[in-house]
This record gives sequence, C-alpha cells and structure tokens, in this order.
Amino acid sequence: MKFFRLILIVLVILLLIVAVLAVFIPTTLSISSSTVINAPREIVWNNVTYFKNIQQWSPWAKRDPNMKTTIEGTDGTVGAKSSWDGNDRVGAGSQIFTKLDPMNRAEQHLQFTRPFKSEANAFMQLSDTTGAVKVTWGFTTSLPRPFNIMSLFMDKKSVQSDYDEGLANLKAFCEQQALQNKTYRGFKIAEVEQPMLTYVGKRETVSIMNISKFFTTQITKLMTDVQNAQIEMSGSPSGLYYTFDTVKMTTDMAAAIPVKDVKVTPDGWETINVPSGKALEIDYYGSYSRMSSAYRAFSDRVKEKGLTSRSFSVEEYVSGPMTEKDTSKWLTKIFYYVQ
Repeated sequence: MKFFRLILIVLVILLLIVAVLAVFIPTTLSISSSTVINAPREIVWNNVTYFKNIQQWSPWAKRDPNMKTTIEGTDGTVGAKSSWDGNDRVGAGSQIFTKLDPMNRAEQHLQFTRPFKSEANAFMQLSDTTGAVKVTWGFTTSLPRPFNIMSLFMDKKSVQSDYDEGLANLKAFCEQQALQNKTYRGFKIAEVEQPMLTYVGKRETVSIMNISKFFTTQITKLMTDVQNAQIEMSGSPSGLYYTFDTVKMTTDMAAAIPVKDVKVTPDGWETINVPSGKALEIDYYGSYSRMSSAYRAFSDRVKEKGLTSRSFSVEEYVSGPMTEKDTSKWLTKIFYYVQ
C-alpha cells in the first residue's frame, strides 16, 4: 500500500513540475539563421520562391536523393504547394507559400506528417547590405501548454545546423549563377580547364601590323600540307600568342592547326604541344580589329579574382572572312591562360 502511495505522490509531484514549467516556458519555438550572398537580389529571390530552385540547395534534398517531390499550383506564386516523401531522415509533409512580398519576404506554412504530425511557419527575409544581400531564414512553431515543455528536449542545435547548411548551399548556388551571368566590358567569361593540345604550325616573332598577313600566308599552305600528310584536324585554325612587346610592337606567335595525332611532322612545320591548364574563355563575335576589348575584359576578370596571367593565349578562328562575309558573325574562341 505504501508503495502505491509513493507512486501516487511521485506522479503528483511530476504533474506539478510539468504544470509549473508549462507556465513559464514559451508556447512558441523560433529558430533563425542568416548569411550574406554576393549576388543580385533577383537571383536570390528566384532561388527562395520557386520550389524547383529550392530543391537545388535544400539540405534535406541531399539527405535523400531519392525523395519523391511534387509541386501543385503555379510555382513561385502564393498558393503554390510542394509535398515531399522521403526516408527517415527527411520524413514526409508539405509546404505552401502564404505570402510573397516581392524581393523582400517569402512566408510558408509547413505541415509534417512523418515522423510525427506538426505544423510550423517559415520565412525568408531579404535585406540590403554593402554590395550584397543579407538572407535570414527562420521558422516558428506553436507548442500549446503543457506540450510546450517538449521544447526542452528538442535538438535545436541540429535544426540550427540544417538552416546553416541550407544557407551555405544557397549562397554558393546564387553566387555561381551570378558569376555565370556577369559580363566584363559586355563579354561573358567562362572559366575552363583546357586539356593538353597538340598543334602543327610555325612560330615566329611577327610585327603586330603583319599578324594578319603572316597568319593567312602560313595557314593557307599549312592546311594543304596537313591534308596531304593525312593528319586529322581536331579543331579550327588557331593563333597561339606567347608574348606581346608593346615597345617594339611585335608578338611571339604561331600560326597553327590543332591535330589529334602526329606521327611525322610535315616538312617546314613544327609540332607544338600546349600543356593543360586553367583558362578564361570568351566567344568573341566581330572584326579582328576590335578584339583588344576582349583582352581588356580578361584583365578585368584577372584583377577582380586575384588570378595570375600566364601571358599565353589561343585564338581559335571558328568562322571568318573565308566562310562568312558578315563580320558580326565571325566567331573567335579566345582562351586566356591563367593560374
């Protein structure tokens, strides 16, 4: 009898503790995290208000690559709904956009069905900071008394870690898009890894005024010799530029053709191997006389990114005066090697 009385007393004490704690513990739980993204506000906004884009940086998408997701309604608008059903790490549920203040704030209502039923409200707040966008991601959930004491046992650090990871993913995703969309003096510049390339050609120091004459003369004969030697070309005729002497107005260059394999180099020519490496690439359309603007764009990118020029470039003449009369359609792929 005393044993049951003791159990009753313990239960009463526990209920009193729960009641007291429920009075003083908040009935709402809020968690938020922030980051600064160096990208245009439009890019950030699109990536937090379209479910198809959210999947690209969501930390939970990585936890279950096979997670099933569906989108209902018009993505990117109030009322759009995304549902998910995944493994035990991501559970199942849905989220719906309830408010979109363009370029400023996006709000969602979340419903979780697995591993347990619950609801929450989440938001993404965008605000200006020096030359960038500050993004704050947070959520709030209600915990009515006495269930609010459960917040004492929730793994808030894990939730905070998920938000931090998601914002880091969002930052990288947005900044990469911004980099791809950015122009320098009107040119888009791609950063590529060039493989080792083999050319057949002739290298000489040429007056800058005579570049066109030297190239045309050499390439015309080189094309014939390469074909006669049955050497397979791997690209368009190219100019390899090693140095430019702005005092003497000369350049150390080669008129060359990229090839797949050279067993015997044709008489009067040399085999030139260009090592693999990182390069900046511009697809330049237009007359050769205005190509210097592309090189100034390269210089801007090198300075901005803290790169080091290797003082070597390749101009691949995909189309030109021999195949196209309209100079605006002349395509030269320029590779500017950096490290």
